Amino acid sequence: MPTSNHQQHEEDRKKFVRLLKKYEAAISSGEPVLLDGNELSEIADYYHISGQEEKAEDAIQLALSISPGAIGPLTYKIHEYLEVNDIETAKEYYSRITETDAPEYIYDWTEILLAQKKDQEAEWFLRKELEKVPEEELQDFIIDVAHIYEDWGFYDLAMKWIFGAQEEDSQDYKEIKAHTLLGLGKFDDSEKLFNELLDVAPYSTQYWKSLSNAQLMKGDVSKSIESSEYALAIDPQDTEAMIAKANGLSNLGNYEEALKYYRRALDAVPNDSAALLFTGICLYNLNKLQEATEMLLRAKQQALKSDQALLPDINHELALTYCSNKETDKALECIDELEKQDEDKAQIQLIKGHILLNAQRVEEAEKAFKQAVGLATDLPDILLHIAISYLENQMVKTSHKYLEKYFAVAPADTKDGYAYMAMCCYDLKDTKGFLKNLEKACRLNPQECQSVFSNLIPEEIAPEDYYNYLTERIDL
Repeated sequence: MPTSNHQQHEEDRKKFVRLLKKYEAAISSGEPVLLDGNELSEIADYYHISGQEEKAEDAIQLALSISPGAIGPLTYKIHEYLEVNDIETAKEYYSRITETDAPEYIYDWTEILLAQKKDQEAEWFLRKELEKVPEEELQDFIIDVAHIYEDWGFYDLAMKWIFGAQEEDSQDYKEIKAHTLLGLGKFDDSEKLFNELLDVAPYSTQYWKSLSNAQLMKGDVSKSIESSEYALAIDPQDTEAMIAKANGLSNLGNYEEALKYYRRALDAVPNDSAALLFTGICLYNLNKLQEATEMLLRAKQQALKSDQALLPDINHELALTYCSNKETDKALECIDELEKQDEDKAQIQLIKGHILLNAQRVEEAEKAFKQAVGLATDLPDILLHIAISYLENQMVKTSHKYLEKYFAVAPADTKDGYAYMAMCCYDLKDTKGFLKNLEKACRLNPQECQSVFSNLIPEEIAPEDYYNYLTERIDL
């Protein structure tokens, strides 16, 4: 009987555990380490993922001294430098590889190209290499390429390669397809596949965490929290599961409870830039602005060392935190950094406008908002956020104007914006408009309704019931 995919993963896991024990026993006793460079690079990967950077560096340096041309340790170093966008050093390590017939030799060069956003060049290179792959290795090659594209966020290309593979029932095939569908915003299809994966491997924390993420993205927050709790039940020390649960709690507005789980994760991985970022956002939502700033600055310092892809998100959140703390110049410095990071120009102008409006620099804000509209690839989203910014700054008539523009171009089935329009109408004494939009907000987007009206309504009232509660009690 052939070995199942799940059984193979379990065998691989047990093999690695034996390898790790052998390595650690040799290190602790001072005896020679009888492992090759590729085995040592696996150990370095494990230490890196678990946040034990000194041990990871010791293992990889030993690997390079034993096998200076081996692809495993050199691939590790390539990834290390790609994470900090040091392309030239990554290329230098690539040039040292002697195992040029290994598939990883092709994959490493692909990642170097993708790190430079040269996806068309990568695609041309891979298609040429595909012609050389033996028939019996084609499926594995195609799935590996899809994994690389998915990992770098090129989801359309990942799906293109998945469609080029043979449909199969393996866990690997379903997993990459599920992650790619998630990246493409196909949350229902992604959730379905992760559930199928869990039917075969119900104790996989990775699948439970991925399912939690899919459910969170589709707005099913309660189920997302439940899935993260399954992962934590399997492994109470899983920091990614802690963060997944905290993210779900944050989406429900339960920031105090979310903060507990973020802090638990940080106790385990104090230098994890993503955990630092999420903790900073949570502190911001709790209006603990000084603590939020300190946490985000720590996240920025760490991301500069190990994960520069997070820098735009960190600068975004820092800009908003400085803005809320009336530190306008520092907020605008973060915007300057965003402009250098090749981010969405419309979004940058949107944030800049919000910061300037918050500082009562209205004319400059209007100019930034106008640029955001002109640069927008998603015009409804930009218009809605401009409207929200004006509403938050008590410029209700202007907010109402932008909301009218938003609804004129938004999809007919949109669920967003009605709560903000209801609040505008309430402030403008437009009873008919208030009731009409409040009813839609409660029915279509209770979460937005809660965000806008929660300060007017007791915590025990469900957002779906806000319409009845407010119409009975507020004198319009």
